[in-house]
Amino acid sequence: MEPVVKSSDPGQKKFGRYIVQKLLGEGAMGKVFLAQDPVLNRQVAIKVISVDRQLDDKTRQEFLSRFSLEARLSAQLNHQSIVPVYDAGEEGGVPWIAFQYIDGVTLDRIIKNKSRLSIKWSIHITLDIASALQLAHGQHIVHRDIKPGNIIVDRQGGVAKLADFGVAKVPWASLTCKGDAMGSPGYMSPEQIEGFSIDERSDIFSLGVVLYEMLTGKHPFVRDTVAATAFATISGKYDTAGSLIKDIPQRLDAVIAQCLTPKPGDRVKSAGQLIELLDGVVPMTGARSGLWPVLEEKKKGYAKLSDAFTAMISRIAWSAPKSKAPATLVSANIRTPAHRSSRMVTQGRNSLRMAIFIARKNARRAIRRFAEVVPLKILGGVALAGAIVIAIMLFALHRENNDGLYLPTAGLDDEQIILVNKSRSWAETGGFDSALVYAHALAVTEEGASRGHLLSGIIACQKGAFDEALVAFETVGQFPTGSKLLGRNSAYIVSLCLPMLKKKRATDPLVTILAKMCQAADVPEIKAAVYEKPYWLRWNSLRIMQASGKQVDLVRVFILDLKYSRTMKTRLQAVRDLGELKDKRAIPALREASKKGIRDPFVSSAAAKTLREVFKEK
Repeated sequence: MEPVVKSSDPGQKKFGRYIVQKLLGEGAMGKVFLAQDPVLNRQVAIKVISVDRQLDDKTRQEFLSRFSLEARLSAQLNHQSIVPVYDAGEEGGVPWIAFQYIDGVTLDRIIKNKSRLSIKWSIHITLDIASALQLAHGQHIVHRDIKPGNIIVDRQGGVAKLADFGVAKVPWASLTCKGDAMGSPGYMSPEQIEGFSIDERSDIFSLGVVLYEMLTGKHPFVRDTVAATAFATISGKYDTAGSLIKDIPQRLDAVIAQCLTPKPGDRVKSAGQLIELLDGVVPMTGARSGLWPVLEEKKKGYAKLSDAFTAMISRIAWSAPKSKAPATLVSANIRTPAHRSSRMVTQGRNSLRMAIFIARKNARRAIRRFAEVVPLKILGGVALAGAIVIAIMLFALHRENNDGLYLPTAGLDDEQIILVNKSRSWAETGGFDSALVYAHALAVTEEGASRGHLLSGIIACQKGAFDEALVAFETVGQFPTGSKLLGRNSAYIVSLCLPMLKKKRATDPLVTILAKMCQAADVPEIKAAVYEKPYWLRWNSLRIMQASGKQVDLVRVFILDLKYSRTMKTRLQAVRDLGELKDKRAIPALREASKKGIRDPFVSSAAAKTLREVFKEK
């Protein structure tokens, strides 16, 4: 959509006071024109930003407001490697921005013509752009769209200049808010793809991709589809530059690896640090010599490859690659869950469910023991018996909440009882190492062996050392009364481990403890959590249920993944899983996902494809 032209000459196109001379280029974001400034008598580049016709008025106004603010901030950046912003405005509701016109060649054309650049030239260009980012980041401006097409090398001095400051935050119209993916496929950082908040380290990642491409002539992450490219970027899978080009110094290869790591916390922290790391990798004398004659050559083979790559990126190919693993075989190793946990379930509801389970179990036990000693008929009537039952339930709940561990001291001598009490006392105050000392001392005694190993297992659970806990509990089970002792403490162990299930992926030993030794699949909390929103609690509970041989409705589980997961990787996997199950109950959720469009483009396209190919919807 082009703006309304205001000019006395009907055939002359203008943006503000700037008179268009010719079209320089166009892409997904809009068009770039060469224009004349009649006031200052100079040439400028005018970029007209594409705005989605489907935007509502409120979103459009928010977009224009943010665009104007970014343009003003970018105009304050004064650096030889930043293309200056002169002016900005909007015509007919369509924004435009005026830049300095640079007589140069974009880096994507250089790579296209030259295949790959020398180490010196690659570092020289990277240092220029890193210097520009150092200034921008110092003013809290993140570019968000570092790519060869936005880097121009000046023909006169060979200086690399970064363009599109002020436009970078708005490449897809309404997607300017935190939590929305934006940028160019192939150069977006993992956190951009996932829709997480970003900082200057996102630009460092993108610049690392550009450096890799200059050195090797190849892109580290680009695959056959945009979705596959996104997966490769998120997982950080690529061939190192040194494995492709043998003369790349090991130190330079290590710097690239530090830029391209998927986790921002492990990445080069700033443009200034990147400059320090690159400084002195190789002597930079004469880096600029001999470049421009090569630029004018046409290498048809590489041009064809570049054209194919450009066509792949520009087309709307959000479809996801086919899944190789059957979705119905869900186990502890079906897939690696995303790295971020979901919201916790309401604490009060969790506590209530666990309390009811504990009270019911202990009440049954107490009633059974009481009836063995005193027959209920001598108590004087049903009313009295009911009162006693209620009292016993309340006592059991109170006892379990305050002293949930069942560890009888019958048969132990005074010294062994002291070991029990010391171990429990230290564990309750967080002195786990001291608690283990007393537990081990108890475990080597003949009478207290099973109870000592039980204490060791429980303390290991509190420490999060579930492999040690599993060994301890297995040892308890080998004693004549060990299985009974474990059964009496199963509810306590479940309540102890429940918070661990909410935080991250449960280890296999933890799943074994809860499923095989504590029968946690019968706990209401675990049974209900399989079909609730919090990701980690849901999937850990699912693993416990399946390890216990319980049936689980996978369609409901995958629909929850699709609707509520915060990571794109998990949502895409859910689309594939629902497609493989071919259950029509998934259709409403897939329809809802397909309508998100540009708000979740990869998942939206994959959902639409599944609806077409699996459920035969047009």
